[in-house]
Amino acid sequence: MLTENGYSFGLEIERIMDPDQYRNRDNLAIWGGTIEHGQMEAFIKAWQLDKLKMPYRIWEDYTSLLFEKDTVPLNFDQIQRARIFGQDGDLTLRCDGNQLIWHFIGKAEINPPQEFPSLGFWDKQAGDLILLESEGQYLLWGRKRNMGVGWQDDRVGAALLVYPGMEEQERVCLSYREYSYAGQVQFVWFTGLEGLKA
Repeated sequence: MLTENGYSFGLEIERIMDPDQYRNRDNLAIWGGTIEHGQMEAFIKAWQLDKLKMPYRIWEDYTSLLFEKDTVPLNFDQIQRARIFGQDGDLTLRCDGNQLIWHFIGKAEINPPQEFPSLGFWDKQAGDLILLESEGQYLLWGRKRNMGVGWQDDRVGAALLVYPGMEEQERVCLSYREYSYAGQVQFVWFTGLEGLKA
């Protein structure tokens, strides 16, 4: 039976019971670690992103946040946060003093660069831990009011809203995979951008 908002408890139980919705060490890579802030450029280059399907980039410094595709920053020293993601995985870096805390979630066959220290999530887990995978979308700010001009939203009027590769889309969604354990979200993997489907 569907509730007012279209939720079906029965369908949710079917989804949870589906063995294809579960991930473990055999089909999901989860890594993390820390590096010195000055190592950021070498660390990102060592991932050989040109060989991975992770084209989307979010670069954040003290004054701006840039959403780009297949780019690297002009000055790595000013980056405070970064997110590189796509169908192969999601690499996140966050500045904490003089170091960067990073984590990666993605395809099981992808390993972090060997020249940098890393910890494997699955290596620290006892037994046969499994995570429930679910997929969804976040509707991003802005509507394309005039093709040729960026997306606009009165609630964030001063923001430069740019969604690379989505120039023909009026509304844009960020697709993700979510991994939970005992009903609590543990990890989120951004997989790409899509136009909003009616």
